[in-house]
Amino acid sequence: MKAILEFNLPEELEEYNLVNNAFKMHSALWDMEQWLRTQVKYAPDEISPYTYDAFEECINKLNEILTDNNLEL
Repeated sequence: MKAILEFNLPEELEEYNLVNNAFKMHSALWDMEQWLRTQVKYAPDEISPYTYDAFEECINKLNEILTDNNLEL
């Protein structure tokens, strides 16, 4: 099975760049999710409860956005 994407350049350059950078975008989201999880999992004892809660809220929001868009990392 093959999939071929065609773009009319230069008119569709923005769409072409979006598709071309999709893997990098996925990697950036993955890295952000992992960083947030690390901040919660290995939080130092002196971290404020507000900071901890903010990290957890960010993780939850990121996962909510991914789910709403039918995406998985």
